[in-house]
Amino acid sequence: MKVFLDTNILLDVLIREGRLNYDSSLRVLNAAKLNSGIDAFVSVQSLTDVAYVFTGKAGTDPADFYEPVKKLLSFMNLHTISAECAIASLDRLFPDFEDELQLRCAMEIPCTYFITGDRSILDKQPFSNITAIHPADFLSMAQKV
Repeated sequence: MKVFLDTNILLDVLIREGRLNYDSSLRVLNAAKLNSGIDAFVSVQSLTDVAYVFTGKAGTDPADFYEPVKKLLSFMNLHTISAECAIASLDRLFPDFEDELQLRCAMEIPCTYFITGDRSILDKQPFSNITAIHPADFLSMAQKV
């Protein structure tokens, strides 16, 4: 099963402190690492966004970003956001451009699930050919499969 991890999943695990979905996001990453039936993807754009947020926190050493991300990429697939995705996202079918880029990238792969803690995506389910799912709900669903 192909799943796409939204930027907030990576931020949950790397930042930890104050992140509401830290536990379930960490469990999703562990499941992707240990379960060969889960093929996890992230976008290159997510890495730049995570680096910007993570290294922008007061007192955070930028060097603390590199090793954890290298470990994550040892079992996850890195995918670029194509020009076609970017151009289609300009049609603004979804109000947040960055979110729409991520969703379209996931659909292009194609992934079945878009794992996110973002309520605006979860509540709207903006595209019919991919299911946005909260990390805790994904874990519950994956255990039943």
